[in-house]
Parts: sequence; C-alpha cells; structure tokens
Amino acid sequence: MKKYYSYRVNKYISQLPGNNEWISFYDIGSSVTQEDYLYTENEFIKLFMDVSELFNIQDYKITDLENYEKLDYHNGDKIQCMNIEPLIRNILRERLWCKLRSNKLEFHFGYDYYMYIVAYDFPISMNDINTHLIVEKFDSPYIS
Repeated sequence: MKKYYSYRVNKYISQLPGNNEWISFYDIGSSVTQEDYLYTENEFIKLFMDVSELFNIQDYKITDLENYEKLDYHNGDKIQCMNIEPLIRNILRERLWCKLRSNKLEFHFGYDYYMYIVAYDFPISMNDINTHLIVEKFDSPYIS
C-alpha cells in the first residue's frame, strides 16, 4: 500500500460520551432543525470541494457502491466535481454509500456523520482550508 495521510472530519462540538448531538439526516425535527442540518451539510460539501480544488481534482470514481434507493449511480462511474454535490448530499442523507476516489484523494463516509479524507501525494495543510468542521488526523476505517 502506498503512503497516505488520513483525516476524519466531523461536526461534533463535544467528543464526550453522552452528548446529545444529532447524527443523521433523519434527526431533522427531533434533535436538529432543517436550517442547522443544511448549514452543516453545506459545510461538508464546501470542505469536499475546497480539498478537491487544493489537490486539483476534476473528477472522482465511484467505488464500493451500496445503493439503497436505486439512485442513478453505478460502481465505476466517473463524476465531475462540478456535478458531485447531489451525490454527496445523497451519501450524507444515507440514501447510498460509496467511496469517491481519484489518483490523489479518496473520500469515505462513516456512521454518525463522519467523513474521511485520504490524501496520497502530500498531507493536507489545514491553513489552506477554511471550515467550521473539526478535521483531525485519523486513519479511515474504510481504507482498502
């Protein structure tokens, strides 16, 4: 396996056990407002796009697809960054799951609203990324 740098992205204010933060799109109306949910979802999409731009990625390949609602995505599909926002929203809303891969980056999505970034060429400089999300060095459990 080639050298990589892995990061975990989350929205959590507190890492303490027992916090009552929302963890899913399906928590809208019970533990999160739609407005707050969309703000966070948009932050994840913005971070995805910013990191992709930093690495000069134009498109990603869909792999390891689990398509729960039979949406029009398939393993091996290449999707341009300019068209990727609906796919990311569908992943974050638990309508499907997949890895998004390029030759320099991979994005994986985990339970409880986590996103993992795996960079192959060089580490991500967080000074180049403006986000309200928490980004920490952490091995993705989905690296294969």
